[in-house]
Amino acid sequence: MKTSHAALSAERIRTALDEERIAIDVYDELDSTNSEAKRRARAGDRRPTLILAESQSGGRGRMGRSFFSPAGAGIYMTYLWHPDAAAIDAVSVTTAASVAVLRALLTLPALHGRELGIKWVNDVYLDGKKVCGILTEAVTDPASGRVTSVLVGIGINVLPTAFPPELADIATAIGGDVDRSTLAAAVLRELLNIQKDPDPYAHMACYKAYSTVIGKRVNTIRADAVTPGRVLDIDPTGGLVVEREDGSIEVIHSGEVSLRT
Repeated sequence: MKTSHAALSAERIRTALDEERIAIDVYDELDSTNSEAKRRARAGDRRPTLILAESQSGGRGRMGRSFFSPAGAGIYMTYLWHPDAAAIDAVSVTTAASVAVLRALLTLPALHGRELGIKWVNDVYLDGKKVCGILTEAVTDPASGRVTSVLVGIGINVLPTAFPPELADIATAIGGDVDRSTLAAAVLRELLNIQKDPDPYAHMACYKAYSTVIGKRVNTIRADAVTPGRVLDIDPTGGLVVEREDGSIEVIHSGEVSLRT
């Protein structure tokens, strides 16, 4: 088996994916795979496309954060497709991507016996540290307001590397003998399988089973507001059910959470 040092290969990804209708493009470097996908969508490219880069000079995460993307050390990919829908449930798409990553990681021998989980709404954790981040974005038609393209950006830390000081205590990598091309194909295959299910929320059972926040005391963060509470559940559509300190119940569909100690 090839190791994570092997270069990403569109040919190996296509062979493992066994899906001819999707274009696959691999770059040595991009500013961001999501940015490249967005440029293509706005230029009128209507093909479903998987875009990958060996490194990103401006990798992006949620809330305007950067995503650490050293060369050859991870999977930095964006799946671009075109639903032409009046509205897209961003939480559903993001939770689906989280489950797709989780299911693909569960197949890796390198991770057998290790703890995988999903932190609402979009981070996959390994042994208590973040191993994958997901950024979902949409492109809309200015005239109709309809969503014309959806981008799911996925960044997975594969090869152990020296994380910046601000990430050293909270991020981790898969390690072991991992073929990045095969893993990228497995993630997209799982995502496509979820999309094919007539129930758009069928994956939520898996999402809840691997949740790292249910039953935990958290701070919910939306805009500049930080509010304490306890997570009671995740509802069937991916909403976070939180009990506030005054006993009131709130269902959150956007923002993020941090665990309270």
